[in-house]
Parts: sequence; structure tokens; C-alpha cells
Amino acid sequence: MKKIVIYKSKYGSTACYASWLAEALNCQAVSAVNVKTLNLGDYDIIILGGALYLGNIGGKSILTDQWDALKNKHLIVFTVGLENTKNADWQQSIINRNFNDEQRQIIKFFHLKGSINYQKLNFLYKILMFLRKAEIKYKKDSARSEEEKEFLAVYGKSDDFVKKDELKPIEDYIAQIERS
Repeated sequence: MKKIVIYKSKYGSTACYASWLAEALNCQAVSAVNVKTLNLGDYDIIILGGALYLGNIGGKSILTDQWDALKNKHLIVFTVGLENTKNADWQQSIINRNFNDEQRQIIKFFHLKGSINYQKLNFLYKILMFLRKAEIKYKKDSARSEEEKEFLAVYGKSDDFVKKDELKPIEDYIAQIERS
């Protein structure tokens, strides 16, 4: 089966995951900015990696804008962000915000943890992070979620949660598709 990994990355974590995944799957990784030159209809399995910013999945329009042509393909989306990848409620809210009912039924979703370097953030994201910090700081420590505590611990610092072995569930899922 012909596969492709497409990614939309702002600070590099998603690009790193996409590169590793493409290498493991023996296929091409293509930045979302270069997708217009490709005919996605030629592929059986299309994997989109999108960085999360303010609840939006980068690059999702690659799938949603061509939905009628792609909905019969094997579609996989992996998101990359700082949120807890085990939080099912949060995951579902992101999926619901970005894809309609039909799309959610067809696409297989995975969530991966990224990295942060506050020095590289643009001004808008620094302001948004500051506001989030202020919101969390007003809560009593006992009322803060684990994600909020983790956010405060890494605020203003750099931290890298990108790990190659996080891709194993995606690789296993694709291997299952290829066996069927």
C-alpha cells in the first residue's frame, strides 16, 4: 500500500515525529506547504501530523478541504502538543473541535507529546502562555489538575517530551491495515 506522512510543524516537534514515522514506514514525509504539488488520491494510507495551537490541529484543512476525494482512504491524524496524551476528555474535545461527525468516524487519531522552548515562541504565544499561567495561579494548588501543575513547572523553560517510541501505536495500526 502506498503511504505518505504529511506534517504541519511550527517549532519542530511534529516534523521530527513525521520524519521518524516516514523512515519507519519507508515512505515520504512532506511538509504541508508542499502538499499542493501532490495528488493525494494516489495514496492508500494518508497520515497527517499536526501541531496543536489553541485547540486547532495544524494542517487539518489538507484532509477537510479534499474530504470527498479522501474519505475512502485510510486516514490517520496524529496531534502534537504539550497536553497530557492520556486525557481522553481533552482528546475528544480537540477531535470534536476540528472534525465533523463523518470525519471523526473515518479518521484514526493519535496524540503525541511535543516540546517547548519559550525563547523561540512568538510574541502572541508568549502572551497566551502568560495568561494561561495567570489563570492557573489563581487556583488553589489542590484544585489544579496534573496538566496545570505540569504547565506551571515548565513555564518559561524549555522541555522536550519528543520520543521515537511514542510512534509505536501508529506503526502498529498501519501494520494492521496492511495485513488486512
